[in-house]
Amino acid sequence: MNKKMKLEKFKEKNKKKLGVLLFTIICMILIGSVILYKTFASFTVSKDFNMINGNIQGMGDIEFAFYLNGALSKTMPSNYTDYDLDEKESYCGLGDKKLEEMNIEYHRQDGTISIQGLTSTKTKCYLYFKTYDKEVGMIKLTSNSADAEDIWAYKDSINKIVFENKIEPKVTYDHSYDISVKQDGSVMAYLVKNEDNMYTCYIQGNKKIKTNTNSASLFSQFKKVKTLEGMEYLDTSETTNMTNMFREMESLTEIDLSHFDTSQVTDMNSMFNNNYKLEFLDLGESFDTSKVNNMNGMFYASSSLKYIKYGNKFVRKPDSDITNMFGYAPNANKPTGESWNDVSW
Repeated sequence: MNKKMKLEKFKEKNKKKLGVLLFTIICMILIGSVILYKTFASFTVSKDFNMINGNIQGMGDIEFAFYLNGALSKTMPSNYTDYDLDEKESYCGLGDKKLEEMNIEYHRQDGTISIQGLTSTKTKCYLYFKTYDKEVGMIKLTSNSADAEDIWAYKDSINKIVFENKIEPKVTYDHSYDISVKQDGSVMAYLVKNEDNMYTCYIQGNKKIKTNTNSASLFSQFKKVKTLEGMEYLDTSETTNMTNMFREMESLTEIDLSHFDTSQVTDMNSMFNNNYKLEFLDLGESFDTSKVNNMNGMFYASSSLKYIKYGNKFVRKPDSDITNMFGYAPNANKPTGESWNDVSW
């Protein structure tokens, strides 16, 4: 009997020790797993890093080294639109080992870096930036269709358009679009909400913004736009078609096109048609109509138009169509000069 009791006590005592031992082993396994995860943490596919004032956000244990035109820098370029990433030189490594399968992408428009194939928090990435050779971008063909997804989809909510000669994203904006022909960020548009709950549309380019060779209906039916600013940054020298370009901009009272180079334009049909609040139009000395074949309805139904400032190059090609050029615009001053002498208005 005593032997039985002793045996039971021995079993009970060792059972507790065994439980403690098992608990200790489980804890050690869990702690070890955490340590291993921290050391060799794996990301799903890629990781995006945002940049603010030249500093990468959310770096964690990942290290970065920045080089600007070959020189080591403490930060990424804060004026990131002036630089591009040299993808051939840039790489990520783990210790002395270069990780060949990792892919680094730099999105210049918003200063975001994407790294694909990132597998360890001990990775160090060496990013080489070089001065971006800026190209003057061209605005893509106008998207006036019902399913437009860029600024033309918001034309009823925009009351101001501003052209700027530097690509510099606004601090706050509701929408941004690449509206360049090449879709390379060379012409960017930002919609910023105003106090009246309408938008100001900022269109930015590198020094200049080229209008498309076919700029038909470029601003057509932006009926709420009251102001056009920075028109001097538009390069229209390659444009051939300006049909309906400013048609039905019903809130504009004046337009300054004194910097427009229209020397290649052949069609100005209904260019200012139905701008019934428009009072003053400055066409300036660069507004050349010597190649224009069609001026049909050019100022048609712009009934408030009082004064047009013509330059010496506003001439009539002998065979050009000027039907209804000033129809229902009775107060507008007509062009003068030898090419217009035989015209009966």
